[in-house]
Amino acid sequence: MRTGRFRRTHIKSESCYRLRLLLTHRRNLKRKFLDLENSIRHSIKSFGIRIKGTGRGGFAQAVREAVAGDALVAELIDAMLSARVALWKE
Repeated sequence: MRTGRFRRTHIKSESCYRLRLLLTHRRNLKRKFLDLENSIRHSIKSFGIRIKGTGRGGFAQAVREAVAGDALVAELIDAMLSARVALWKE
Protein backbone atom coordinates (compact mmCIF):
# COMPACT_ATOMS: atom_id res chain seq x y z
CA MET A 1 0.00 0.00 0.00
CA ARG A 2 1.13 3.53 -0.56
CA THR A 3 1.03 4.52 3.11
CA GLY A 4 3.88 2.12 3.96
CA ARG A 5 2.06 0.58 6.93
CA PHE A 6 1.86 -2.89 5.47
CA ARG A 7 4.69 -5.35 5.01
CA ARG A 8 5.09 -8.23 2.67
CA THR A 9 4.65 -11.59 4.31
CA HIS A 10 5.84 -14.98 3.29
CA ILE A 11 3.43 -17.89 3.54
CA LYS A 12 5.16 -21.21 3.96
CA SER A 13 4.30 -24.07 1.68
CA GLU A 14 2.32 -27.11 2.74
CA SER A 15 5.41 -29.30 2.35
CA CYS A 16 7.23 -27.06 4.82
CA TYR A 17 4.46 -27.58 7.39
CA ARG A 18 4.55 -31.34 6.77
CA LEU A 19 8.31 -31.45 7.30
CA ARG A 20 7.99 -29.39 10.48
CA LEU A 21 5.32 -31.79 11.77
CA LEU A 22 7.52 -34.79 11.03
CA LEU A 23 10.51 -33.25 12.82
CA THR A 24 8.40 -32.24 15.81
CA HIS A 25 6.99 -35.72 16.24
CA ARG A 26 10.43 -37.27 15.84
CA ARG A 27 11.82 -34.97 18.52
CA ASN A 28 8.97 -35.88 20.89
CA LEU A 29 9.49 -39.62 20.37
CA LYS A 30 13.21 -39.24 20.94
CA ARG A 31 12.62 -37.32 24.17
CA LYS A 32 10.25 -40.02 25.44
CA PHE A 33 12.81 -42.68 24.49
CA LEU A 34 15.51 -40.91 26.49
CA ASP A 35 13.10 -40.37 29.39
CA LEU A 36 12.42 -44.11 29.51
CA GLU A 37 16.11 -44.92 29.36
CA ASN A 38 16.90 -42.49 32.17
CA SER A 39 14.01 -43.86 34.22
CA ILE A 40 15.41 -47.37 33.86
CA ARG A 41 18.85 -46.17 34.91
CA HIS A 42 17.38 -44.38 37.93
CA SER A 43 15.27 -47.39 38.93
CA ILE A 44 18.17 -49.80 39.01
CA LYS A 45 20.45 -47.24 40.62
CA SER A 46 18.35 -47.50 43.79
CA PHE A 47 19.47 -51.15 43.98
CA GLY A 48 23.11 -50.15 43.64
CA ILE A 49 23.39 -51.14 39.96
CA ARG A 50 24.96 -48.76 37.46
CA ILE A 51 25.15 -49.28 33.72
CA LYS A 52 28.21 -47.59 32.25
CA GLY A 53 29.94 -47.77 28.92
CA THR A 54 27.10 -49.30 26.94
CA GLY A 55 25.70 -47.91 23.75
CA ARG A 56 22.12 -48.03 22.50
CA GLY A 57 22.46 -51.57 21.20
CA GLY A 58 23.90 -53.13 24.33
CA PHE A 59 21.84 -51.22 26.88
CA ALA A 60 18.91 -53.64 27.11
CA GLN A 61 21.13 -56.70 27.42
CA ALA A 62 23.31 -55.05 30.07
CA VAL A 63 20.26 -54.07 32.11
CA ARG A 64 18.71 -57.54 31.84
CA GLU A 65 21.96 -59.14 33.00
CA ALA A 66 22.27 -56.68 35.89
CA VAL A 67 18.77 -57.36 37.28
CA ALA A 68 18.62 -61.08 36.52
CA GLY A 69 18.91 -61.99 40.22
CA ASP A 70 15.64 -60.32 41.30
CA ALA A 71 12.51 -61.66 39.57
CA LEU A 72 10.20 -58.73 40.40
CA VAL A 73 12.67 -56.05 39.35
CA ALA A 74 13.54 -58.02 36.20
CA GLU A 75 9.87 -58.23 35.22
CA LEU A 76 9.24 -54.53 35.82
CA ILE A 77 12.39 -53.46 33.98
CA ASP A 78 11.54 -55.81 31.11
CA ALA A 79 8.23 -53.97 30.65
CA MET A 80 10.11 -50.66 30.50
CA LEU A 81 12.60 -52.10 28.02
CA SER A 82 9.73 -53.31 25.82
CA ALA A 83 8.28 -49.80 25.77
CA ARG A 84 11.74 -48.46 24.92
CA VAL A 85 12.00 -50.87 21.97
CA ALA A 86 8.54 -49.82 20.72
CA LEU A 87 9.51 -46.14 20.82
CA TRP A 88 12.77 -46.85 19.00
CA LYS A 89 10.91 -48.65 16.21
CA GLU A 90 8.57 -45.71 15.74
